[in-house]
Amino acid sequence: MGFRGIQKKKVQMDKVRKGEIALKVVGYYLRKRGFEMTEHRLREAPNIAKELGIEVEELREFAHSVLTEQLDTLLQPKPSECANPQLSG
Repeated sequence: MGFRGIQKKKVQMDKVRKGEIALKVVGYYLRKRGFEMTEHRLREAPNIAKELGIEVEELREFAHSVLTEQLDTLLQPKPSECANPQLSG
């Protein structure tokens, strides 16, 4: 048995696919739980980068990229909003 009694299916993944899935998981948690950019979080970045074994600039670029992508997704009009007859004059 696998996770919580679910039958486990063996899936082969390369690093690229794992990265794609990781980004989707991060995006999911950002949408569900939200994210506050505080001074504390900004000061914490060097410690997080050190613990992860990456450069602070890489962490900041990653965070900027992920947050921008999530914001763009949230601000996109829904198809039903684009087809609103009241807006077409």
